Amino acid sequence: MLNTYDYILNSLKESIKQARQKTSIVVNEQLLLLYWEIGKTILDQQAAEGWGTKVIKRLANDLRSEFPDMKGLSERNLKYMRAFAETYPDQIVQVPPAQIGKGGKQAMDSKVQVPLAQLTWYHHITLLEKVKDEKQRLFYIHKTVENGWSRNVMLTQIESELYKRQGAAITNFKSTLAPGQSDLAIETIKSPYVFDFLSLGDQMRERDLENALIHNMKKFLLELGKGFAYVGNQYNLEVEGSDYFLDLLFYNTKLHCYVVFELKVGEFKPEYAGKLNFYVNTVDAQIRTDQDAPTMGVLLCKTPNQTVIEYSLKGVDKPLGVAGYQLSKALPDNLKEGLPTVEELEKELEKEIEIHISPLEQKLEAIRQKVASLKNEPVKEHKTKEHIVTLAQRFLYPLYDQIMEKTEELRAMFKYNRTTFDVISHGFYKKEDFEKKLQEESNVYKIGVSINFDGFMPAGTEAFQVYQGFHLNFQELKYQLHYKHDRKPHKEWLYHQVPSKREIEDFATLIADNIASQVFEMITSLENRNA
Repeated sequence: MLNTYDYILNSLKESIKQARQKTSIVVNEQLLLLYWEIGKTILDQQAAEGWGTKVIKRLANDLRSEFPDMKGLSERNLKYMRAFAETYPDQIVQVPPAQIGKGGKQAMDSKVQVPLAQLTWYHHITLLEKVKDEKQRLFYIHKTVENGWSRNVMLTQIESELYKRQGAAITNFKSTLAPGQSDLAIETIKSPYVFDFLSLGDQMRERDLENALIHNMKKFLLELGKGFAYVGNQYNLEVEGSDYFLDLLFYNTKLHCYVVFELKVGEFKPEYAGKLNFYVNTVDAQIRTDQDAPTMGVLLCKTPNQTVIEYSLKGVDKPLGVAGYQLSKALPDNLKEGLPTVEELEKELEKEIEIHISPLEQKLEAIRQKVASLKNEPVKEHKTKEHIVTLAQRFLYPLYDQIMEKTEELRAMFKYNRTTFDVISHGFYKKEDFEKKLQEESNVYKIGVSINFDGFMPAGTEAFQVYQGFHLNFQELKYQLHYKHDRKPHKEWLYHQVPSKREIEDFATLIADNIASQVFEMITSLENRNA
């Protein structure tokens, strides 16, 4: 067992060394191939030698000892690598994304794989955690590559169940469009559309819905999907001296056709199909050119009735579809019960009008009410060394670990990673030295982390670097979180309050995003210089 383990360890060390020597242009692909190889090795050894969790932990520690400046070799990440290799049992083979469609139209086997290397490691971790079904995972991988989704956008599409909604609209496309065009058109239209970025009540009108979508056009286009270009709203069509106004007009660059969207706030009615058919015929006659495919019409309504819709579209020779939509979810009933009714609010307002008190008394009473309603904990303690040590362990270290995890892909592009823990004006590369200094100082008023990535490898020089720092500033009754040398704190707490995991993760994401912006600006500067 020992000789086998040593041989495997040395083999993986050599693989890591070779992978790290590759040019940064293919950093992501090499990183994924390396992670797949590590995961496959663990799987093979589990089958042959019965490797368990303890061996994986030992392997992680040994690899990190050999490569102390390389992130991503934690025990947790090695388990993700194992899952990655288990999910994709053969090495990554590139195929055109168009060959992979919804529902696993082209099966994934040992010879045909989706373009896995075009996604980041964090995309893959999300897919492994959130999407267990193989066909659905293939669908989201294809869509992410096709649309260039970030990890967060992909997660949003997964949570909104895009897989189930894509191509779910009721249409007559198969009978009105050519086979190739009809298949693509069906996949382009979804149902229901999720407009959770809108805040509209039950009493909204069609114009309210239209205006809200126009004011949120960027999010609306993201929900429509790739290829849609906005042409106009209340688009004027003149027929025999009469003016008609269609709600929304788009052009789809993938379908090469105009798409008319009509909005209704209620249930579908058969007469809506006739009106939409009129608009599509008019756009075909007045706007469409010989280079454009037939215009399509899509009716968005609240609760489409499938049988009524199918009867209404049958026999119509223009490509029409009907889809549902969802707005923000309403408040749960248990929360509604705690809210005052309109009548109760009116009575309270009438009481305020009837009582005549001085402005000072009004302000004092308002202050009393607000003090009584405050839910924040009052000041309990002042700064002590024990508080500072506790905050370093429960706040600074988890925050640092989160940032390192979120910037792993970026750090792989730099030759050096100089990250220090800071106490006042002293910086330490080792956590142990930092903790020792923390205990020695009698009056610590600031601790933090300085992140410095140096030697941007794709530039062929070590002259480019990225810096980001953040620190905790300790005052007598509260402590503050600062970053980017801002004088104003990002956030502050009392000493008996420790930030939640969510707060720590949100700030780590903010720091990582700032670092990514610096890298992007640096690359843009290099491109401009070489132009």
